[in-house]
Amino acid sequence: MRPSRGDVAVVIPARNEADRIAATVKAAAGLPGVDIVVVVDDGSRDGTAAVAQGAGAHVMRHSRNRGKAAAMETGAEAVLLIEARSKAAASEAADSHPAGPEAAGPRHLLFLDADLATFIFSLPADFKIRHGWTKWLLRKSMSGILPEGIAWRRDKTGFETPQKSWMQHPVIEEYIHEARRSLVKAGILTGAVLQKKIQPQEVHAAENQDWRYMVIAKCL
Repeated sequence: MRPSRGDVAVVIPARNEADRIAATVKAAAGLPGVDIVVVVDDGSRDGTAAVAQGAGAHVMRHSRNRGKAAAMETGAEAVLLIEARSKAAASEAADSHPAGPEAAGPRHLLFLDADLATFIFSLPADFKIRHGWTKWLLRKSMSGILPEGIAWRRDKTGFETPQKSWMQHPVIEEYIHEARRSLVKAGILTGAVLQKKIQPQEVHAAENQDWRYMVIAKCL
């Protein structure tokens, strides 16, 4: 069976970046979900294109410097072309192997800017954490743009998964039972846990033991 494809394509505008583009490409390729990295050489006079291609990126070239916005547009168009070719190849494969995977939707686009990354890494540490505030520079730059209660809140969390409802699904319940058995067999838990009823909990619940059992068992 062919591995499932990723759902993210990275576009990197670059000009005269031969000395660092390989590292950027490899870092981008290692991001979760990324299976396409496109470098748009925006009129470089060095070996940016060759180095990027050698690092595994798809490379598009502008014969002259057209600016970052144009490079981003070229990169997005390149992703569409790559996807079209992949779909055509998948269609041919499906004719030969009808049980093959179904075509997925378009990828999300992630645009990376090496100049911005270099700037952020060059900042002093107290621009990143100051007076107990993380992301200090970002928060400060958003003052007057975002409401203060949003820019300076401390209890921010991402979108939480509906873990409590998941834990009531028969498949997840069986995973939890299997995790308990594995942890008992490994000597991490006592046999008494096998008799306990599963307690569905929200993500941040203090007594959310069953979900943790499942995660730990996966790491064994």
